[in-house]
Amino acid sequence: MPYKDPEKRRAVQRKYMARQRATPEGRARLLAIAAKSFEKHKTKYIPVRKAWRLKNKERLQTRESSRVRDPEKIRASQAAYYQKNKEHIKAKVKQYRQSHKAQNAARAARRRALKKSPRQGNFTAVQWLEMQEAYGHRCVYCKKRYKGRLTQDHITPLTKGGAHTRSNIVPACRSCNSRKHNREVLIPVQP
Repeated sequence: MPYKDPEKRRAVQRKYMARQRATPEGRARLLAIAAKSFEKHKTKYIPVRKAWRLKNKERLQTRESSRVRDPEKIRASQAAYYQKNKEHIKAKVKQYRQSHKAQNAARAARRRALKKSPRQGNFTAVQWLEMQEAYGHRCVYCKKRYKGRLTQDHITPLTKGGAHTRSNIVPACRSCNSRKHNREVLIPVQP
């Protein structure tokens, strides 16, 4: 029997939706219902979405540009959020690492195998210390000094056939090395 009171009806609907979202099957059911509804009413939804975007274009651009204009404010709000939800975030990270343990171990094993492969060459720890000294313990990309905290950046990544040799490695800070990932070098460098 439908509820006559709209507030009571909405409260019952909220409880139902919360119960559905609590299980994977329920979430899948809700997604299927939403997709079916979208397909049925597509001609009505798409113009409404476009109209909303046009109407709120300036607000959306302002929100995006504020991230660029005031990164310190964003960092401060993210830090505050982390402090407020530290335990929850740590639990999520731990759960993620546990569920991806085998995948990460396989990736690490592949990388170790690439480094130890005879065709890849062998770059020793002594050579690494000498190289850091030669570059003045500075990152080749951002030129900041990071004594004892530099990482080995492969100019041609191991995954793309690069060798683990002195001529293919340069010192880089974690940030620059992560940003480069397995793409081309950020700026031209002389190994």
